[in-house]
Amino acid sequence: MKKFITILLCTILGSHLVAQKTRYNLMFLKGQTELNEKQKKELKKISTWIKPDKTVSIFPLTYDTNYDRLYFPRNAKDQAEWISAYVNNLGFEVTGIPRNFPTSYKGLSVSVNVTYNIPKPKNLLSDLFPEKPSQYFIIDPKKDTIIIGNEGTKLLF
Repeated sequence: MKKFITILLCTILGSHLVAQKTRYNLMFLKGQTELNEKQKKELKKISTWIKPDKTVSIFPLTYDTNYDRLYFPRNAKDQAEWISAYVNNLGFEVTGIPRNFPTSYKGLSVSVNVTYNIPKPKNLLSDLFPEKPSQYFIIDPKKDTIIIGNEGTKLLF
């Protein structure tokens, strides 16, 4: 029974941790006017764990040292626009920037909702060798036969 309960708890916690990855808090410094390199690196990391066609909400938040809490600053809308512009270059599709939704944080509630579209790999083997029409031949196994294909391939049976 103990093993069953342990497995059940691990399953619940594991699914809960995966579910939390649909919400991402991006931290800004007070008065910050553009994305810094650390934030850009964090946004690039999202593309490694997000599943294709799943939506992630990115919240631009600032830490208030006086009250020990996170809040949406006055320029949260601008920060959301910076995030949107940058993630567009990474292959994300911005699906919306909702405003004034209920939240536990103080200030104007803003998030950037993005979906990651996995880029198509370049130089696939199928791109290097385009499909050609099939060719069919009937041969008599009792005598020697030479088959010449459309592009000059010769086979001797």
